[in-house]
Amino acid sequence: MAPWIFRHQVLLSALADMHLCSKCEYLFAAQPRWLSKAYARVINAMDTGCLARAVDLRNQTALPIFLISGGREPWLDYGAGHGVYVRLMRDIGFDFYWNDPLAENLFANGFEEPDGKKFAGVTCFECLEHFTDPLGEMKKMTSRAPWILFSTELRSESVPNPEAWLYYGWEHGQHVGFHSLKSLGVLAETLGLKLVSSGGWLHAFLPAREAESLSARLIRDGRLSLAAWRRGEMQKLFRASTWLRSLGRGKIVPRDFVDAIPRFLGSKTWQDHLKIKKTKKYPPR
Repeated sequence: MAPWIFRHQVLLSALADMHLCSKCEYLFAAQPRWLSKAYARVINAMDTGCLARAVDLRNQTALPIFLISGGREPWLDYGAGHGVYVRLMRDIGFDFYWNDPLAENLFANGFEEPDGKKFAGVTCFECLEHFTDPLGEMKKMTSRAPWILFSTELRSESVPNPEAWLYYGWEHGQHVGFHSLKSLGVLAETLGLKLVSSGGWLHAFLPAREAESLSARLIRDGRLSLAAWRRGEMQKLFRASTWLRSLGRGKIVPRDFVDAIPRFLGSKTWQDHLKIKKTKKYPPR
């Protein structure tokens, strides 16, 4: 059961009927018929933070991803937009691939998802609020990998004021579903996975056995204690300057490792250039 909650104008020309699931508290727009108009431009003009967000996501997720898979196994960015995050992650050494049925791959051209490939994990940033069928989309992701690292802004337990909460995005019409911590937990349980959440915008669905791993703790807390430096996974990234930054902060935070990771993995910037050149997928002069 999903009772009707309220109606609001969207895109200045349509009406969104919002419903709230009585079991899981998922808030969604029923039958959003305006989506073809909303996606006339995939990255809407109001999303002025898209590049800054990609850089911040790289800084916040590089260390958890390294600790999950050692940085050597492939990852997929699902709903990757124009490929900025994929390119940033390849630039610091990760084997990332692009997937997006709506957007043009501008920055990670040549590194589209290969057919049938399995991945160590899937990232999916600022997409869950766009999905009309979040369970179906998550099933597609879990068919590719056991770890799903994603972002979406959580709503409060009460339904946010439709005139005050900017995340509704009435002006661009692309946001059609809004999660609470409860609805994400129910979604994870339905998939047979465990939810780990920062309580803000960064979350993960992962196997229950991984719920207390270093990666899960980083996603949940945004930091690790200095004792984590003793762990073998962390020792691989040891540099005196990085350790001193952790010591100065009194904690380990992900952004301090963005320089250390490519020193261990090796940036893919130049080798990707050579690979694309060899395949002759670049346009002739």
